[in-house]
Amino acid sequence: MANTETVGLRFRELDAFFAANSTFAGAGTFNTTLNINAPDGGGSPAMTAIINMHGYEGRGVGIKMRDNVTSASSASDREWFVGTGYNQSGFNIGYATDGSASSYAAQAKLLISTSGDATFAGTVRIDGSNLGIGGAAANASHGSIGTKLDMKGGADSIIILRGAAGGTSPNTYVASEYGLYSYNGEFSLTRTNVSSWWTTPDFKLNGGNAFFGGTVYIPSKLEHTGDADTFLSFSDDTITLSAGGNSTTLAGSGSVTFPGAGTFGGNVTHTGLTMSAGTDVDQLYSPTGMTFTLAANTWTDTGINGNEMPTGVYAMCVYVSDFNSGGEHYYETYAATISWYGDDTNSTVTDEIAVHRSGHAPNNGDVQFRTARHASGGDKLMLQVKHNKAYSAALDNSDGGKIMRFKFRRLI
Repeated sequence: MANTETVGLRFRELDAFFAANSTFAGAGTFNTTLNINAPDGGGSPAMTAIINMHGYEGRGVGIKMRDNVTSASSASDREWFVGTGYNQSGFNIGYATDGSASSYAAQAKLLISTSGDATFAGTVRIDGSNLGIGGAAANASHGSIGTKLDMKGGADSIIILRGAAGGTSPNTYVASEYGLYSYNGEFSLTRTNVSSWWTTPDFKLNGGNAFFGGTVYIPSKLEHTGDADTFLSFSDDTITLSAGGNSTTLAGSGSVTFPGAGTFGGNVTHTGLTMSAGTDVDQLYSPTGMTFTLAANTWTDTGINGNEMPTGVYAMCVYVSDFNSGGEHYYETYAATISWYGDDTNSTVTDEIAVHRSGHAPNNGDVQFRTARHASGGDKLMLQVKHNKAYSAALDNSDGGKIMRFKFRRLI
């Protein structure tokens, strides 16, 4: 009975000793669970439950975990290490598939230096959506964003992207270094391996305005927001500017096509003018249907009258080659400047047109032209022609010797 009491007393003494402090001089093994419990004794210590691990010569202190080593089947020595690794002053988490040297820097998956720098050996995933650098990630000043990378704190911030040189011909590539830079209300995308990248960036945004440091290449077109008919497009040797569907085209040959009127604030210099059909200034009007037969010395209506041409001043050109009709002209051109009125007339006054001619040979043929007014309700102003020779055959404007062709270019 006395021996039993003595043994119980000794166990109570051991419990009291371990409850206060325990030091193990050698290795120890605990099956399943090691609990460190700090009951509330009413004090205010800075720490409660503590494991102190002390080493020497920077040879590594930490916890090694093997979660598969005692498996009944397919056991392995894969091992995670948490602590201060071998020959390191920082903190690291290491992993070795075979359990060898998991505390070494070469096996580290996360390294944290004494200054707080962190290095990850693999991909960093942020499943919580947000990452803040210089403080907790926050939403933009206006609006709520689901996923954020928030860099703040200093007067400026930058994200640098680097690519190493390498490859073999023909797929060689040079080292690259680009930065996404924010400073003084501006955002820049630029090469940070040039000395003046912050003053002359490759691309800069400021208050919604965009600045490019070099050539801008556009594969297709620039389109106005909300208006597909207003755009600037590019194709091989052609630039098209469309405003509301009306397109102006600049071709590689240098020609420009305007769909409507053009206004120029200065002088226009050109090397030639190709006239279009019409009756506006600098347009060419070429009436057809001159198939009449002329009697000698008789004024005859040409069929050109009234509002076929609006009121204005015109250069008139008449090509006459009527030698197969008896008119004796070979490839002659008559020219004059005329005044034309395109509205109603109320008179029978006629005005002959002074003309000049040149060409191959008129022989004895001679042609005159005049305008004839008509009384109200008539054919308005009429262009008439008179020949000193009688035609033996009607004009057809296709046979080389039965032609009288009129052209008018409006000057004013």
